[in-house]
Amino acid sequence: MRKGFSFKGIHSNSMGVSVKTRSRPILPETKRVTFEPSAGDGTLDLSAYNSRGRVLYSERQFDIDVHAAAGSVTELQYKLTRLASWLSGSGELIFDDLPAVIWKASRSALIDYAPERAGKQAILSVSFFAEPFSYAPFTVFGGIPIGTRIPIGARVPIGLPATLVHQMSSAGTIDIFNIGTAPTRPVITINDPFGTYTVTVGGVSIEASMLNSAEAGALVIDCENYNVYAVNSADTVLYSGMFPELAAGENTIEISSNTSWSTSRTVSVDYLPRFLYGWEV
Repeated sequence: MRKGFSFKGIHSNSMGVSVKTRSRPILPETKRVTFEPSAGDGTLDLSAYNSRGRVLYSERQFDIDVHAAAGSVTELQYKLTRLASWLSGSGELIFDDLPAVIWKASRSALIDYAPERAGKQAILSVSFFAEPFSYAPFTVFGGIPIGTRIPIGARVPIGLPATLVHQMSSAGTIDIFNIGTAPTRPVITINDPFGTYTVTVGGVSIEASMLNSAEAGALVIDCENYNVYAVNSADTVLYSGMFPELAAGENTIEISSNTSWSTSRTVSVDYLPRFLYGWEV
């Protein structure tokens, strides 16, 4: 398949090369854990027996042939030098035929080539290693920005941001829908916080305590970046437990506190939609 791609914000066309995809797996490999009982038939699959309570996945490998040609040997070497700089390191990888999703990828394997046509042409075998899931170019709380390259005919949720803000007069639960097809890590914001909060999603809990909570405008539990902090305050937030995640589809978030709530609190949830492969809601 001959389609271009962008890496680290640079498109393959601007590098003066042509591209051919050799391998692009549509699903990542599972981290399979099995046990063969000596007194039983078959094999027991223990892959989901972990702190997340779900099957975990390995990174993906995308194999691409990059064809470079030049008018002379010297010119080809100059082009290869530019390609080496472009393909090094890590960054966002976007395929032209999957424009609505981004892959966090790195190029860490050896890139070798054999010169052809008297040293004026080379075909590079490039392998990108990407995170198991792709992700959207936006978070859901702000809605879908104008100009986002979503394929024609794709499902687009309407009015989603309104479902991510809840008024809570006491500890309880809220329902959040993850439009992606893969697990993702939410950012949970609780305004006017006081005391210690415990947030539980899918059986995974995190507890956050503010030393001077009366000074803070909001408590942010940022599971995406593995951080908990106070807004408009220099207060130190202590936290323990495990950062939860949202499963694909419906989720129930339980929020409890060690103090009674004298006023209503606004709880908002934001997240980055992630997908098993391409855009699918």
